[in-house]
Amino acid sequence: PYCYTKMTGDFLVRCRVEAEFKSLYDLGALVIYENEDRWIKLAFENSDTGVPAIVSVVTEETSDDCNGQSIADNAVWLQICRQGDTFALHYSTDVLSWMLVRIFRLKMQEQVMVGISAQCPTGDGCAVSFSGVMIGENPYIDIRSLRKQGE
Repeated sequence: PYCYTKMTGDFLVRCRVEAEFKSLYDLGALVIYENEDRWIKLAFENSDTGVPAIVSVVTEETSDDCNGQSIADNAVWLQICRQGDTFALHYSTDVLSWMLVRIFRLKMQEQVMVGISAQCPTGDGCAVSFSGVMIGENPYIDIRSLRKQGE
């Protein structure tokens, strides 16, 4: 399932993902989707490293899957910023301090689908809740450091 809205231009999407992991690859994620050959996923996933972790996938015909930081809690904040064709993926355990997962360029259409998704590709179901969902204008002048104008 994918719940989304269409966004045009620069944006920020953020939410808290809480999951009751049962099976390998259970996850809750933010997803930026242009088409089946061009999309981005930032996930809180029961990864193949044996622990829940931040996982990012960037797809431009083929997928680049990257396991990141392990998360000891059952919830985490995820955030994606778009500035032109540059995207910055961050996570936070407290919504105050954000850690950069990756920053990259990916040519995408001006209008894309932006939203949330839960997946359970190998098991019988995974309970995922999304809270504090915010999709709106990108307030940052530097999406790597999350610096705002005047800071």
